[in-house]
Amino acid sequence: MMRRSVAYSRAYSLLVGPLLAMTVLAVGGSCAPVCRGVDGACLDLRVEGAGSYTSYEIEWRYSISEEPLAALRRGATEQGGELPRTFRVLPPPGVAADSVRSLGVLGLSEDGSEQASGSIETSLGGDEHSTQVMPLGLRVNRRDVTLTTSSADLLAVDLNGDSVIDLAVVGTPKSATASSTTGGVLSVLYGVGDGTYRAPQIFDIPTQAMSVKAIDVNNDTRRDLLTSGSGDSLSLFLNGASGQFTNRTPIVNSTGLMSGECQSGSDTHSIAVGDFNGDGLVDVAASLRSRPCVSLLLGTSSTAFVAKDSAPRPTPLAVGDSLTRMAVADFNSDGRADVAVIRTTEGIGNVSILLGGDKESGFTLSSIFTAGNEPTGILTDDFNGDQKPDLAVVSARSSSLQVFLNKGFVQGMFGGSTGTVSDRPADYEYRFGLPGYGPTCIASGDVNGDGIVDVAVCDTTLPTIAVMIGRRDGSFDPPIRLAVDREPRSIVIADLDGKGQRDLAVVHSGSPKLTVLLNRTN
Repeated sequence: MMRRSVAYSRAYSLLVGPLLAMTVLAVGGSCAPVCRGVDGACLDLRVEGAGSYTSYEIEWRYSISEEPLAALRRGATEQGGELPRTFRVLPPPGVAADSVRSLGVLGLSEDGSEQASGSIETSLGGDEHSTQVMPLGLRVNRRDVTLTTSSADLLAVDLNGDSVIDLAVVGTPKSATASSTTGGVLSVLYGVGDGTYRAPQIFDIPTQAMSVKAIDVNNDTRRDLLTSGSGDSLSLFLNGASGQFTNRTPIVNSTGLMSGECQSGSDTHSIAVGDFNGDGLVDVAASLRSRPCVSLLLGTSSTAFVAKDSAPRPTPLAVGDSLTRMAVADFNSDGRADVAVIRTTEGIGNVSILLGGDKESGFTLSSIFTAGNEPTGILTDDFNGDQKPDLAVVSARSSSLQVFLNKGFVQGMFGGSTGTVSDRPADYEYRFGLPGYGPTCIASGDVNGDGIVDVAVCDTTLPTIAVMIGRRDGSFDPPIRLAVDREPRSIVIADLDGKGQRDLAVVHSGSPKLTVLLNRTN
């Protein structure tokens, strides 16, 4: 059954050796059929919409061997013109027609600032001629902002109380400054209200930062910023009057232990914030880069956290090697924030659920279950509309997106056990491309305004992002890519220009660019 999707797109290829294949493409005027007289499988792809674009690009996916949707290919780029129009799509040499699973079309202006796109699930069949309709329903305007850094993480939140979404970025400077001794930078960009930004405030961080979070540490109703970094300290920037941030305050993140797996001297990879012990104060969880542990820093006053020499101090929880990103939600509905953390051991990924507790017990390991190979991103949202926080995980080595639905506390939430790693299967899994070429970050939000949660995924091996439109059952429409810059690293979905639609913003590790994609869908 064909399913239409109005998703942002960018047609791009993995261009891998002998698997490279090109779609044969022809164009018919308006909606005239173009498959007449063609031997073998042929698709009249009627692309509907309004406007004119300089070029149109075809993206399609087909299955290889036993891997579902395991190959992504760029098809022909056709000279532009007015919509609607019809494209003739033929399977490329060496690819069986019935292995094709989805098609996408992207219309681009000459400079790429105007884009319209759509996608459909399809099957060409053996020797069939068929006609399918694809609306280019979602439209964006692209704007690029030059930063002083290559970036690691991006945050979208109103920082100065003017009801306009601002951005905070952490990364590594393009060149060292006179006052910077190491290479970490926090950039704060205040939104004007139309999707543009004032010149950024720049703050040096004494270590390379991988994560930034917004929290009201001192209960003054203003969001402060906290960043992770190597060494035994985090960096806190208090939000002063009119959104002017103070200079860095170090927050000690030593585990306070002199031996064992969680001994001091660990670097912080990622941080998560929430009230993990139910006392009404903001706490910080930190995954340790060089130790298999999650450290817990409990809020104790308006600006302080429990330090390494203070008591009581929750014992850091040993979880596993190569901990990376974390997501926070109240997974078991007990009023305390919990943490889901992804990790990799010998290439195999899994997710650990850590339940919030109290000052004496810290986190409790609830369950562990397998994820894709080398998981790189995790988030929580309600993907099936049942009011429970679910999980989505992207993994680079297996090139996959997986969704794990929350079954409720009585059913063990996500399954698994505390003693062993469960092979509990994902409720939904999508393979983006060939293994080894996969996604590295993910964001969620309602992009197309239908009230259902969508996701956007980035991949540092491609200068693109992919938006997948949600179906309210935990699954998604086929991803279609939208052009950004080199090596996208972090992505957010938010109303950046105040027009009531969710826009997208992306920062990159391969370039000092912030790319803003403003939603212009009717």
